[in-house]
Amino acid sequence: MTARGRPSCSANLFLPLAVLASAALAAAALYLPFLRDVLDTAPLSWSELTAPAAAGLADFATARLRKQEI
Repeated sequence: MTARGRPSCSANLFLPLAVLASAALAAAALYLPFLRDVLDTAPLSWSELTAPAAAGLADFATARLRKQEI
């Protein structure tokens, strides 16, 4: 979403909703016991969660800095 020209514009109101729904479904597949059994998944540890979060934040910061041409 940070690579978009104007991520906060109202051109596509469903994009943030779709991103949040995707994240919620992925979390449900990892942490709800019924879905863990059906999908044969295992919950992630804190270290496994922080690495992608840090990478996402670094991408967000880089995209913002490039847009401001710093």
